[in-house]
Amino acid sequence: MFALVTALIVGGGTGFVAERFGFVSNGYIVSIGLGIGGAVTLWFLQGALGIGLGFGRALTSVIGAVALLLLAKFRK
Repeated sequence: MFALVTALIVGGGTGFVAERFGFVSNGYIVSIGLGIGGAVTLWFLQGALGIGLGFGRALTSVIGAVALLLLAKFRK
């Protein structure tokens, strides 16, 4: 349970930082939501299904958040 909460915090923080420093321009709420979604998705794939990148769960959460934020940025 603690790992999931950590993934939520890391994903939200990544979304906030990406928006704050101008890497994306979705708005704070959307960027935080995208960061959380990407982090939880990759966390779930690594933790529950065993499909992962070989990193720790915190770094995997950051990678998932950044990947989803980049997808949203280049979608426009």
